[in-house]
Amino acid sequence: MTHGERLAYPKFIIRELEKRYKNKNINLHFIYDIACVLFTHIHKTGEVIPQGISMAVPAFHVYGHKLQCQIMYSTRRLPGFGLTDGEGMERL
Repeated sequence: MTHGERLAYPKFIIRELEKRYKNKNINLHFIYDIACVLFTHIHKTGEVIPQGISMAVPAFHVYGHKLQCQIMYSTRRLPGFGLTDGEGMERL
């Protein structure tokens, strides 16, 4: 990354995940610090998030977001994320 964090990087990852797992019957859970911003950006550009991919904001980051975001994107409130906090990479 030479320009800092851009929405093109997670969009690329989502497209790659879609290509790899397109014909498989699995659900992918994508945890990203600004998943709410990414979700809004994808919808504004007319794109869609592939079926079977869910997005959430990590448990500790979500409390820095607005209440609406906390309710819609918290790993604690979305099905399939279990008790993961999504902060594993930051601990390293």
